[in-house]
Amino acid sequence: MVLVHCYNASSRKPTLGYFYKGEKQNKSHFKAYCFGCIKNKAPAHIKNEPALDIKTMKNESWYKQDAGHVLGVKESMVAHILRGERPCNHASKEAKKEATIERNKLRKQGSKRGRDSEDGNTDQGEEDNTCVASSKKRQVVDLREYKQSTLVGSLLDAEYELVEEEVKQDVKDKDVVLTCDGVKDISKNSLTGVNISVETQPHLIDLYNSTPDKKDSLSMCESFEKMIDSAESIYGCRIIAMGMDNDAHQGQLILHDYLKVNPEANQTAEDATDLVGWFNNHGREIEQPLRIAALSHRDDVIAAQVGAEKNIRNASVLCSAATEHLDLINDNNFWRHLHSVVEDLEPICYTTNIFQSDRARPDVVLLAFVGLYLHFKNHTDKQLSLAMTKQLEKRWKSFDQHLLIAALILNPYKRLDHFGPDANANPFGLNSLISEISFGWLNDLGEERRKCLQSVSTAVTHYLAMTGPFQHWPEQRASWEAIHGNDPIIFWQQMTTDGRTADLAHFVLTLLSIVLNTASNERSFSDLKVKKTRLRNRLGTPKVKKMIKVGGRIRRHHYNAGLRTRCKPRKNHSEERLSTLLHVPQYAEALDGPDSDIDDDLHRRSPLVRSRREWRREFIKWAERARAEDSGDDDDNEPQASTVKVVGTLDNHPSHTIRES
Repeated sequence: MVLVHCYNASSRKPTLGYFYKGEKQNKSHFKAYCFGCIKNKAPAHIKNEPALDIKTMKNESWYKQDAGHVLGVKESMVAHILRGERPCNHASKEAKKEATIERNKLRKQGSKRGRDSEDGNTDQGEEDNTCVASSKKRQVVDLREYKQSTLVGSLLDAEYELVEEEVKQDVKDKDVVLTCDGVKDISKNSLTGVNISVETQPHLIDLYNSTPDKKDSLSMCESFEKMIDSAESIYGCRIIAMGMDNDAHQGQLILHDYLKVNPEANQTAEDATDLVGWFNNHGREIEQPLRIAALSHRDDVIAAQVGAEKNIRNASVLCSAATEHLDLINDNNFWRHLHSVVEDLEPICYTTNIFQSDRARPDVVLLAFVGLYLHFKNHTDKQLSLAMTKQLEKRWKSFDQHLLIAALILNPYKRLDHFGPDANANPFGLNSLISEISFGWLNDLGEERRKCLQSVSTAVTHYLAMTGPFQHWPEQRASWEAIHGNDPIIFWQQMTTDGRTADLAHFVLTLLSIVLNTASNERSFSDLKVKKTRLRNRLGTPKVKKMIKVGGRIRRHHYNAGLRTRCKPRKNHSEERLSTLLHVPQYAEALDGPDSDIDDDLHRRSPLVRSRREWRREFIKWAERARAEDSGDDDDNEPQASTVKVVGTLDNHPSHTIRES
């Protein structure tokens, strides 16, 4: 055994000099035995000696059993001598004095290390650095502890600057869509959130208190101009469109219209809401069990509802409520109306989900709206059908019709398949429509702008006629769709490599990336409600904006790194139901559809032919019937396939009305 010395040399006697060094306790540390405890536990013949001789105790083991040991590090030895309020009784005064000095040094070193960690300049000591560099057995992770003032101050500002740089790099010199919306926080302040989205990826760029701002039309226009100028100057992007919450809320407005024009549906919805306590989201599955229970165990259900209530008035109220709900369950009219209402609400809800999606392209929004229109157009209740189609046509006027129609036509998988002869869709009108929209998208001036517009117009002509660079598309469409799916963005990305269609392809990619809702603003407001609560209502708006943006960046990095799993979309509709829900038939399908031969009390048609469309339909039937007869007479001659191509024109009036396909 040898005397343990302090790590830092000192002129005065070191504190660790009051311990003896024993065998190793682990790979890195030795056992330390207190000199005072050893002397107290030593036998009488050793205590009488003026000084303990280490060599005389070499072969003795009594000090290991009686005196005990501590870990051979400075902190453990100082703690053994001082022991807080109960210091070691066998340690000398000199040892306690030196231990106090060493403890104060350790505390000063700890506070200095904490300050150095905040500044990023941690001093670990030459000996520690040599040890880590020589061993390299494990990787030391620097876990820093920050104060609250640092987290909400300099650290938040530094992370916010990183977010701003990332957003600037993502949107620089790109065409983006600006959206804005308003909300009231817990302090009843009117806040306005401004987002920009590039390639359907939203970014929050501003959140400010708009309570003192005026809300008249001129002041709102000035505010919008400031939003656009600020976004373009700070982030270096080009604002090509500005979106509001109008399109996103069309689903809720349509639902309100449905309940307004259909009082029976409104009353049925109210009755069904009262039954939520009886069954929740499983109406179809438990309809029969509920009806059987209400019929066969009526008295037992009422008795269970009343329970042990002794008050006569309260018992009467509970009994009346149970009787009312049981009568409602046994009412056949209620279930019939409920099934009818569910059939109408399901497409409305599906349309609402589409309108509020971040990736709902304009052509998808148009097809969803038309599918909902056709649902009520073909409704069995004629009075409800007329009322809802009238309301939907009013809603249609609030959309940017030219934008939606152009996006649908420029979808290579749709084109003009959904347009009939009454759509008035001629190549010149369509070319004018698309050229008019692209005119505002072009940034060049003078001759360059005219050449670019001419290039777009020429490419649109080839696209409509399927000539030039598009001539092989009808033949290659099936194989291309089998590999890449029916995403039109992939198609137009491929067309950017062709100089004849590059300008049109870039314009279409911008058009299809436009987001027609403020769903990203709504998510930012939800995050705002989480961060600024009743207990943190003094949190300033600028700081909340920084917290939302930094939190969004952290979530995106976690998703990209696989640290968080994205929630899978819920399946609210069956696969069989989705195939028919909001289905918009093509015009050729409408001609050959099963409804053309239906003749009942609800869909009764006149036997007289009164329009060109009916003449065309009858002519196709006669031609098919003649071919069938010819094929039956002559088995050797195979009938040739015939394709009827419908070409029409699109009315270029700004207030289009929805026409049946």
